Amino acid sequence: MWKELTTAISHADWIGIRAVKEISSKHSVRNGLPKRNGKTLSMGGMIEVIFKGSLRYAATNSLILSSLQNAAEIPYQQALAASEFWIYPFRENTRPKLVGEYNSPLFELLDAISTGEINESLIRLCRKYKN
Repeated sequence: MWKELTTAISHADWIGIRAVKEISSKHSVRNGLPKRNGKTLSMGGMIEVIFKGSLRYAATNSLILSSLQNAAEIPYQQALAASEFWIYPFRENTRPKLVGEYNSPLFELLDAISTGEINESLIRLCRKYKN
């Protein structure tokens, strides 16, 4: 996929991608009764482009190749238009390669607790603070 993406904007001096995936859990209790239990998944990517000293970026909520290519075209065109007006010349070494992953330690802790246990705790808290 990287080859296809870089081919789409082959004149760029540098291209960077940041992919994000977030899973959120929501639980709510009202008047001692569970109202909502659910998980949401959010993912997307940010594309950065350096061209002739100008650094620009755009984002997309999809990690499909065509979405990433469309998102990459935006900062490329912006960098092209702004390349003669930059104040600080960005270069490849300005944005060194970084590969990493972050997982919240809290995620594993909450994943070990069932929805029923979370609801029971919320109901107890609701009752405690209501009195």
